[in-house]
Amino acid sequence: MLRPIFMLAGSSMFGLVITVLAFPVLTRLYGPEDFGLLAAILSVSSIIAMIIPGRFPLAIPLAKSADDARDLFYLASLMCLLLAPLLAVMAILIADVSVDRAPLGVVGLGIALMAFLSAQAEVFSYWRSSRKRFSFGAKVSVVQAAVTVAAQMAFSLLSRAGMLLGAAFGGSVALVLSARDIFRHDREVLRNRPSMKRLWEVAKEYRDYPLVSMPQGLASAASQNGVPIVLAIMVGAAVVGQYWLVYRVLAAPIHVLGNSYRQVMLSQLGDARHDHADNLHMVRRHTLMMVVVCVVPVILGVAYGRALFELVFGLQWSLAGTFAGWLVLGFSIDLIKVPVNCLLQFEGRHSRIFTYDVLAGVVRLSTLAVALSLVGEVEAIKAFSIASFLTWGIFVGWALK
Repeated sequence: MLRPIFMLAGSSMFGLVITVLAFPVLTRLYGPEDFGLLAAILSVSSIIAMIIPGRFPLAIPLAKSADDARDLFYLASLMCLLLAPLLAVMAILIADVSVDRAPLGVVGLGIALMAFLSAQAEVFSYWRSSRKRFSFGAKVSVVQAAVTVAAQMAFSLLSRAGMLLGAAFGGSVALVLSARDIFRHDREVLRNRPSMKRLWEVAKEYRDYPLVSMPQGLASAASQNGVPIVLAIMVGAAVVGQYWLVYRVLAAPIHVLGNSYRQVMLSQLGDARHDHADNLHMVRRHTLMMVVVCVVPVILGVAYGRALFELVFGLQWSLAGTFAGWLVLGFSIDLIKVPVNCLLQFEGRHSRIFTYDVLAGVVRLSTLAVALSLVGEVEAIKAFSIASFLTWGIFVGWALK
């Protein structure tokens, strides 16, 4: 069981590393507004991509029968195809203020295309998981990252559209590879297409997935993608681009450490025969270890963030370096809280994590929006980072008491 988990996680992290290593080149080919346009579109499309398959892809590996899995595959795919353009039209109603100087048609088409590519990729991924073909998904993740970076460099002459076209091209290549793999291996299984009546029946049978899982998924997607959207609406694409570069650069090591720890920790908790007191003691030690790990990056970010970003990414990214000095504090709590989340997940207290996740997201985004209306973007990012650290710090302290 652990082998496919590590395989998929490792490929995702490797793909992220490819992207981060390409940033020193991309930041000299594109400006902050170019990054901001892509970030705003990806943020909105990520939320839409979570909604449009109805969370039915989650049911594919857990279907009661092979026929149900096949029908869920067709149901989720049909929903992706039909709902992506509809929700994109709704999204462009705010595009005139959220992405400055970008044509509404480009924004709407970009949102629809990226939402469809992301959502359909999820459907394909869960289908492959149900067929136990984990290695192919790992390869696709790496190929997509490499093709996206190469295409963005090649399309740099197209200015702002180049970043978006590169991302769309990389996603399209990944989707074509996945479709070809499924057609080659599962053509006989998928040959019997269900009727619309059958799709309606399977939707009712597995309705718990959209009804129960959708709120949690929507809250998570909004929390992860809310900041670029708020920044785009209130201050424009250039500031979004500065923030997004910092987010991508800092997210790489945090995700690597957090995911690696989570996999090992959950495995140890499952194998151990310790009571709650023993597990709590271990989590306290591990949380302290995470704090120690984060101290040096936080100090370096505050002291040298701007200089480092100017050196690595270019002088036009000095604002990103200023952001980094504070965002490293806000992002560090995402790593510090991992041991506590593992303990709560192991003990089945998922509702507490979800409830606090929603509350923390509201506090963080509200703080950012209010600060932007009162002060400049640098002070607003400071307030956001401090609010993030304190909000989740209270949660960690409460869980460890």
